[in-house]
Amino acid sequence: MRLPLRVHGLSRWRQTVNSLILPLAIESEHGDTFEAELTTRTVGDVRFFTVWAMPHTLTRGRPAYEMPPDPVYTITLQIEGSGTLEQQDTISTLRPGDFAIYDSTIPFRRVFTDESRTLIILFPQQFVSLPPRELAQIAGARISRDNGLGRIVSPFLLGIAANMDALTGTFGSTLTQSVIDMVSAAVLEARGQTTPTTTEVRHTLLVSVREYIMTRLRDPDLSPTTIARANFISTRRLHSLFQETGTTVSTWVRQRRLDMARRELADPSRQHSIHEIAAGWGFADPSHFSKLFRATYGKSPREFRKQLEHPRQRRSMLE
Repeated sequence: MRLPLRVHGLSRWRQTVNSLILPLAIESEHGDTFEAELTTRTVGDVRFFTVWAMPHTLTRGRPAYEMPPDPVYTITLQIEGSGTLEQQDTISTLRPGDFAIYDSTIPFRRVFTDESRTLIILFPQQFVSLPPRELAQIAGARISRDNGLGRIVSPFLLGIAANMDALTGTFGSTLTQSVIDMVSAAVLEARGQTTPTTTEVRHTLLVSVREYIMTRLRDPDLSPTTIARANFISTRRLHSLFQETGTTVSTWVRQRRLDMARRELADPSRQHSIHEIAAGWGFADPSHFSKLFRATYGKSPREFRKQLEHPRQRRSMLE
């Protein structure tokens, strides 16, 4: 961990953010007089940052490189000042204590008109039990510090921001998963839903299994049998792990494949046919893929791609 890293000048801050956090376009009227400060902690595959900065704007465009095997999500907590978060058709203003979750691998924009301090937590999608479609529906939505679970989760996140040194060893890993679970629970509460819980041992195994699946989503032979064998557990136990989260192995795999296919269909730089994209994500039968896609997203793959040809409709179609 760097304790803390003080950066002078907008150009150097761009380099710092792009190397340590995410590739982002950063603008500020302060230019060479711009100042920022960064503290970071990494726990396994999860990265924590506290950032103080002068007024600036962050923009994440559509990446020009290969999509990651598992999309990265971000939890952001406003500690000081205020900031606007825009993703898809959602625009939220976060004030001290408010937090949100959003998809870091698709376009978003953050605007800070005054000096601000924020907590940023980046983590793989597999750490969340929510299906991709539900995550897409709540991306960028503000969770108030004054309502429901927000009154519990917000002080907890503030405590994390002030005590990142405590995120070490087994305790740090457990606490990290608790952070993600608590934020997910707050988001689900805002949607009028509930979230399942698992023991630490079973959750660790579940995350490991999900990670294995995500790295092999393109394999058409991926099945509960091959997944269980590769993770040295019985097929029965594998099914039990996923049932505790309210889904099945096959459903979880199908949802992730559909989400990755949808992302590829939405990328104008990719010229593959719908059949090629479907086959690339393990859907050997184009007709079956089209039916699943329509059932999940309300439109056929062809309708989805055609509507994305109109710039004004692109953002709403990615919900």
